[in-house]
Amino acid sequence: MPGIKFKNQWIEEALLLSIPATFTGDTIVISPHPDDESPGCGGTIAALAKAGKKVDIIFVSDGSMSHPNSQKYTAPLLMQLREREGLAAVNILGIPATQCYFMRLKDGAVPAIEAAGFAEAVSTMAKLLKKVQPQTIILPWKNDPHRDHKASWQITVAAIILAGLQVKLLHYLVWFWERGDTDHELLKSDLCKIDISSVVESKQAAIKAHSSQLTNLIDDDTDGFILSPEVLDHFNGPFELFFQIKN
Repeated sequence: MPGIKFKNQWIEEALLLSIPATFTGDTIVISPHPDDESPGCGGTIAALAKAGKKVDIIFVSDGSMSHPNSQKYTAPLLMQLREREGLAAVNILGIPATQCYFMRLKDGAVPAIEAAGFAEAVSTMAKLLKKVQPQTIILPWKNDPHRDHKASWQITVAAIILAGLQVKLLHYLVWFWERGDTDHELLKSDLCKIDISSVVESKQAAIKAHSSQLTNLIDDDTDGFILSPEVLDHFNGPFELFFQIKN
């Protein structure tokens, strides 16, 4: 895939950002599902927490459809499990539960622009943004190839406008590395990277906290979702890569 081909080149060319200089105020991380935050930007979250910076996490979907055929973990029980895993993961990264918010939109059906529920989702997120007043928002790339990731980007951008905020946006990739194709807007974006070498172990431990998505914990749904070792291999390096849309 083009994303994989360009990854090392992007990392080589990206501007190395300093945590103290780049993140001067509060930061919000947008996680489409409880498990995107740890591989996508878990090292940066941990580095920010280590530097004494405040980070809040917004989990957009409820994660209830990763194992839709399970009888042991029906949708309500799976939602609860995914939330516990999300809280455990970010706690490893240094973020307390009091700084986490769950919007609980339906997994696999996060509303995109003009879909039913979009305005309500934007309103909910705008209230959270106004409460936190972040200076930086870390969010999935607008074309990351998963419908919930794209919709989360759309909700976030609309909520920023509704809340009347001026913020820096840093975009991270999750599924582009496996499923992406040439994205010309991405290729024209400004590149930056964060050195996470001092917190790599914390990031990997946070990823492993999402046991339902990595193991056979839910063993009664043969079609259930599992993050493969090949996918996880994209997230074990000493840097995290971010993109900023050029003005």
